[in-house]
Order: sequence, then C-alpha cells, then structure tokens
Amino acid sequence: MFGRAPGIGLDIGSKKIKLVKLKNKKNDTHLDVFGSIFTPSGTMDKGGITDPERLGKEINRLAADMGLRSKKVVASVSGPQVYTRNIIIPRMPLNELRQAVFFKATAFLPIPPAEAVIDIFPLRNFTDEEGEKIEIFFAATRRLQLDNLKLTCKIAGLKLAAIDMEQLALNRIFYKKHGPIAYVNIGAYRSYFSIFQSGIPLLNRSLSFGCSEFFESKNTGRLHTLSIKPSTSALNPNSAYEHFWRNIVAELTRSIEYFTMQTHGELHKIYLCGGGSRLKSLDSILQEKLNLPVEIGDPLEKLNLPPHITEQEKTELRHDFPVALGLAMRKVI
Repeated sequence: MFGRAPGIGLDIGSKKIKLVKLKNKKNDTHLDVFGSIFTPSGTMDKGGITDPERLGKEINRLAADMGLRSKKVVASVSGPQVYTRNIIIPRMPLNELRQAVFFKATAFLPIPPAEAVIDIFPLRNFTDEEGEKIEIFFAATRRLQLDNLKLTCKIAGLKLAAIDMEQLALNRIFYKKHGPIAYVNIGAYRSYFSIFQSGIPLLNRSLSFGCSEFFESKNTGRLHTLSIKPSTSALNPNSAYEHFWRNIVAELTRSIEYFTMQTHGELHKIYLCGGGSRLKSLDSILQEKLNLPVEIGDPLEKLNLPPHITEQEKTELRHDFPVALGLAMRKVI
C-alpha cells in the first residue's frame, strides 16, 4: 500500500470517477491533464467495486479522451471495508514486526486476517516505563475489494502502480506543518473524518452519510460537474440540509471529544473537502457549532495550473479532485 508510484491519480468514487496527471518542472508541480466521468450505476456499492468489467471500460474511455500516454496510476481503497488503526507494540525488526501485527490483528479485525490484505507503516519510535516501543499505522482491506480494483485497472488499460488511502492522499495535498489538523471529506454516500499531526495519522473514522441528495449532475465536456439544487438552503428550518449538518456536527463532536480524551491534545483547524464542501454555509455552520476554525481546503495552492484553465474547472478541481491530486502527488516522476 505504501510503495512508490508515478504522478497519475485515479479516484473512483460512488458518484464520480476522477483521473489526473501531474508533472514536475523545475522543482514545481504542474497540473498536466485531468478529467472525470459519472460512475456508472450498479458498478459500486458502499465504496467497493461490484462490476470491474463495466467500470474498467468506462475508465479506459476517460483515459483515452484525456490522451494519457503513461498508463501507471495510483488508486485508493475506501468504504466501510477498509480498516485502520494506530498500534503500539514493543520495538522489533521489520520482519518480526509484520508477524506480530498480523497476530495482533486477529483480536480486532471484523474479518479473518486471511481474507484481508494488510499493510503497516512505522510512525515513530519512543521509550516509556515498559521499554522501547514503536507506533505503527495499520491498514487492511478485504482481498476481494483489492482484487476488483486491480481487475478494473487492467480492463481500463492501466497499470496499478500503488494503492493508497483517501485520508493519506488528502494529507499529502493539504499538508501543513502545524497541527493537529483534521480533514472532513464529504462524499456522495459516505464521509470521512481524519486527524493528522505533522503528517502522522492520529484518528481515522468512516461516517455513514453523504451529500448526493443535494446536487444535480451535468455533462459539460471533459468535466462532469455537480451543482447545488436550488431548493438547498442552510437557512430553511426543518429542511433536509438542516438535518444533514446537524448529523455532521454530532458525529464530529463525538470524534473530537474522543481524540481530546485519548491524546489530551487540542485540534487546531478543520479542512472541509469533497463534493459536500460546495454546500452553502457549511463551513461557517461547522465553525460556529464546533467552535473551531473551519476552512474549505484548496488543493490548487501547491500546483502550477495551465494558462487556459477556466473558473469552472478550478471549482471542480477544488471540490472533487483533492483525493485524486493527493494520489498523484505520492510520487511524481
């Protein structure tokens, strides 16, 4: 999961599929080409791929339309069948570490470890009263989900060079030295809340709500755009939007309280991203209710953009492409 990869990111969402290529020029990162399609109905379920053949053929058409010559991509796994945890165990050599983590995973994984693909990433070494310890970021997903992703890319004519996680991709594109900071990624049918400190993941949670009911879809050339439905308003009491943001506030409040209790740290800022970051006044509502600075993340701050790019394209990139851009930034060559 944490291998090296080139500068093409593929983000397969339940609503939209995003594909983007970055390039390095004179030590700067440039946006080369990007595009999106709506995810074909019936090809995804709760973040998992259910029809690799149909999905792969559609992605192949998107890549051809974009004129991609390089075929190596970085993609992500997501959904409720992705399991993450920070684990602290006694320090030991890497080969023994993997065996120890695999054994430990049998106690908390909701699926048999034999049915999962597991990877680990050492975060930090430290010493406490019990001796030398190591903190590890643990990630696992169902083997079937990974196999379907590989098959989809093969059918699409793409080589899956590395697999990443949405949370890590977001931290890569939005990375800040200060912290702890959080990301709220609101997707069409699921959302994610994650907290990082200096690039180290401290908390990751999958939230069972999305924003699809508030948007209209349009085909506008290479980009498939979303716009807020006219009836969607944060100021309308008893509206679906009010129930939506109240649900978010409740979920985030519980997560932040848990984080504070476990780490005795204070969250500095929340970055809002994903399709839901378009929703009117959502950033200001969350800021008021959570009593924390909330900002809509801008993944374009670190990129040099093509001179011909339109404002509509910038809007789509800001809201819909942070994960794809973070995947592409994993290794730009």
